[in-house]
Amino acid sequence: MARKTILILAFLLSLYSFGQQTNLLKLDGFKSIKIGTKMKKFNNLKQTNHAPEGYLSFEYFPSDIDLYQVYDSKYDNIFLYFDDTTERLKTIVISKTFTGDHFYQKALSQSSKTIGDFEKTIGTPYEIIEVKDGSGKSGFSWYGNKMYIDIFALTYGENNKALAQIEIGKDVELKY
Repeated sequence: MARKTILILAFLLSLYSFGQQTNLLKLDGFKSIKIGTKMKKFNNLKQTNHAPEGYLSFEYFPSDIDLYQVYDSKYDNIFLYFDDTTERLKTIVISKTFTGDHFYQKALSQSSKTIGDFEKTIGTPYEIIEVKDGSGKSGFSWYGNKMYIDIFALTYGENNKALAQIEIGKDVELKY
């Protein structure tokens, strides 16, 4: 009896995982921003100086302001990270900075709402992000065969700013 129960649970878990993979396989970027697109296809890029090794980073100022909207949440910035050799888009980062009273709680709240929206669409996250380096980085990750999504909040700067961030990428996560 126990063996049958274990087999049924394993089967159900594999179906659940397959469902999550299927939803992630449908994902190829964010709205009209597609992973793998050549850098020259984008207008209104301003190069930044915070690219990890092997990347070129740009803040993107799209003419379509709907790109700043993630479900019901509005974000402030879109950063695009391109492979520095092929100049193909590898990672999309959508973020919002919070300052003032309760800045970290506001960032956590924004991230939590977005996590809930993604969870309804993609399924339960694959893992919890919990970094114990003083940044307060906390959130969730989804992983597929070719894509990953990280949604998290963290503090930075003079300890009076917090960031709510969505990272959608291919292959590997950015290391800040």
